[in-house]
Amino acid sequence: MLDEGNRARLVKALLLDAVDAALRIAAPNRVCIVSSDEFAAVLARRRRINLFRDSARGLNEAVADALAAASGEPAVILMPDLPFINGFGLRLWLEKVLAHQAALPPGQKAAAIAPSASGSGTNALYVSHPKGFATSFGENSLARHAAYAHQRGFCLNIAPSPHLAFDLDTPEDFMRLIRTAEKRPLKIAFHTRKWIRETAPAIVEERKEGKMRA
Repeated sequence: MLDEGNRARLVKALLLDAVDAALRIAAPNRVCIVSSDEFAAVLARRRRINLFRDSARGLNEAVADALAAASGEPAVILMPDLPFINGFGLRLWLEKVLAHQAALPPGQKAAAIAPSASGSGTNALYVSHPKGFATSFGENSLARHAAYAHQRGFCLNIAPSPHLAFDLDTPEDFMRLIRTAEKRPLKIAFHTRKWIRETAPAIVEERKEGKMRA
């Protein structure tokens, strides 16, 4: 459905939206991109945020290395494929998470998950004590994160958010994004919405022509 160039531009737009949302809740020196991509490095310099170059070992290992190198203060880990994310929604989610944590006994470790729309994935993860917390992002990650948190003595809060639930994993997800852009464009994050305005009309037209020929 997307050629390599359009896919790369969409990935960049999604990353821009995730970073800009993060900068709404944290100072630049508290925001970090975990990536070895050159665009991520340029973005980190432009936004004056931290860059942690991941290794070839995989996403979860890279996140673990980044958390180990951080200050040990509470952390929020975001996936960069959330087209509905914005600063307001992320702040609202975090405020609810922190309110839940504040009601716990003093010293109780806390974790929170913003699940994917399917209920099986982890689109955002809050950890009050992140050092040594082994993430397990990937297919069906929510169950693995929940089991790990309980094993490590964390009080887990499953905290859904309409701004964090929708992620782009399949062609069907992409078409849902296009339909949303047609009906409720302001629901979509700024840079992703801009990419859709510039790119999607041609994609939709190609899809219509393909159906007609079929």
